[in-house]
Amino acid sequence: MTLLAPPPVDLADLTPPRFRTAPTYDWTEGDLVAELLAGCYDDKGPFLLDPEQRLIVDDTFGYVRTPRGPQLASFEQCIVAPRQQLKTGALKAIALGKIYISEQRLVVWTAHRMMACKEAFRDLRLLIESNDDLLAEVLPGGFKTAANSLSIEFTGDRRIVFATRTADAAQSLSGDTVIIDEAYKLASDFIASLAPTLAARPEPQIIYGSSAGHVGSAPLRALRDRGRVGDHRLAYVEWSATPRKCAEPDCDHALDAVGCFLDDESAWLECCTAVRRGRVTLETLRGMRRTFAADPMKFAREFMCLWDDPGGLEADSPLDLDALAELRRPRSRIVDRRTFALDVAPRRRFACIVAAGLSVEDLVHVEIPSRRGEAAYWRGTARVIPTFKRLRKRFAGATVRMLAKSQAATSFASKLVELGYAVDLVQPGDWPAMCSGLAEAVDDSLIAHLGDATLLDAAKAGVAVDVGEEQWRWGRRKSAGDISPLIAMTLAVDGAINGEQPFNVWG
Repeated sequence: MTLLAPPPVDLADLTPPRFRTAPTYDWTEGDLVAELLAGCYDDKGPFLLDPEQRLIVDDTFGYVRTPRGPQLASFEQCIVAPRQQLKTGALKAIALGKIYISEQRLVVWTAHRMMACKEAFRDLRLLIESNDDLLAEVLPGGFKTAANSLSIEFTGDRRIVFATRTADAAQSLSGDTVIIDEAYKLASDFIASLAPTLAARPEPQIIYGSSAGHVGSAPLRALRDRGRVGDHRLAYVEWSATPRKCAEPDCDHALDAVGCFLDDESAWLECCTAVRRGRVTLETLRGMRRTFAADPMKFAREFMCLWDDPGGLEADSPLDLDALAELRRPRSRIVDRRTFALDVAPRRRFACIVAAGLSVEDLVHVEIPSRRGEAAYWRGTARVIPTFKRLRKRFAGATVRMLAKSQAATSFASKLVELGYAVDLVQPGDWPAMCSGLAEAVDDSLIAHLGDATLLDAAKAGVAVDVGEEQWRWGRRKSAGDISPLIAMTLAVDGAINGEQPFNVWG
């Protein structure tokens, strides 16, 4: 195969990602992949990797030396970027690199919708057919387009298969490399079914690509939380706008809002790398802002890569946020006085469970319970009771705290009592002291957490509302997003500190 040399990569021209962590590797075959793609053409011309895409591909094909020979440094890779910027191009480069450079037997490309699979198939076919050397390795009739079944078959018993995602399908998609596009719609049961099937593969790798997740994107959020702090054998990269406050504290992000962060074009340029490359114009982004005028946070999520959770836009907080971030203790766990707290947003839009208790260091450990990478924070409330049913197997008789005059208490207090939990309802008069107590616990370094970005983002989003002389509480309406995790954390932390004196026991 003839490899054409691409122009040298100018890393000085790289738009730096906001977050990047990756295992150290001894060498990479990313340069070979770049050379491979340089000889291909799509409908926009030669397929030359941007510096940002090259950074991704280098991480994908990074190897380490081991006593058993070379090994891929990363088992998982997660790429988060705004739409129409760089992600799909990087995934296409990875797929072709795995077939032509790594000579893997099976690459599986999955998406939530068949239409996305068809688009990926079309794009890869166009690239392959544009290069005679690549096309020569496709079997006669190798572009398979049967109904709802797409694949490309190569010499040497190599294939790229395109499939939509279901838990049942995952068990049959045991590829050497599995590309999970549209990962914000990824279901946890898919990964649970997929992961065991990769064990027998010599060099398995799972590649996730997505724009920022919404509240229901629990598996992607778990990847984000691991990736932002660094995790063994996970390569994580995220291009997103750095959150900043709007000019007005009550900004609703409407098109005519003065000083709205969503209209800050310098923030767009922090993450919209295709603008610098000339593939997307600022005028196009301005048009998208107008298109999503009725749903401004969708624009924020898809074109500024701001997550649809309490991390969207940073707000004033009575908490020392820097101090809170520094209280991360990766090995911390609860050993005594476990308390759960439940909060449900108005109109049951969101629900969150938080656990707190004393750690071996006599700190107040706080976390959102999770199972198989799915955290107990959801859009809607359908999973609240099933989750508490599961938790009672280990924590029978535990206490669940809720605000007395809240959607959580109205909907779930009696049901939790029926499950065997003790329910503590916090009265309005006690709530301000608990809010202040959380701030004091942070100031005194009494908190321990695992670095959960959902909790930290909720703290950033929370806004205090004055309710009397030197008293305040969390204000939902003024906060920059849903703060159910913050309210539940406040309740749970107080329960762990004052758990020996139960109060307001319901039922």
